[in-house]
Amino acid sequence: MEFSPKVNLFETDETHITEIMAGPWKSIRVINLEPAAEHHFTTDKEEHGVFVIDGSFTAVIPDGSKFEFLQDMAMTLPLGGSAKTTAGPYGAKLCVVTMNAG
Repeated sequence: MEFSPKVNLFETDETHITEIMAGPWKSIRVINLEPAAEHHFTTDKEEHGVFVIDGSFTAVIPDGSKFEFLQDMAMTLPLGGSAKTTAGPYGAKLCVVTMNAG
């Protein structure tokens, strides 16, 4: 089956990225978080790139360190990392790129 490389991530999670691009891609998706909603990222055999499209979030990593991410900023989580994210007062719209790493 042939897939178009043009996908609207605001409309679907079905990107077929692994069929149209070579590389370690696992998925690309947009996540919408309501204000104060939490999302946990873990990296067992995968890595994440998290790009803030709109809004903001706070990330807490296992050692207790906190980091704030605003619109147009990005967080990366390498293999073996994790973070608990909490959306800011206006929520957060995130583009999450997940890559196979193990």
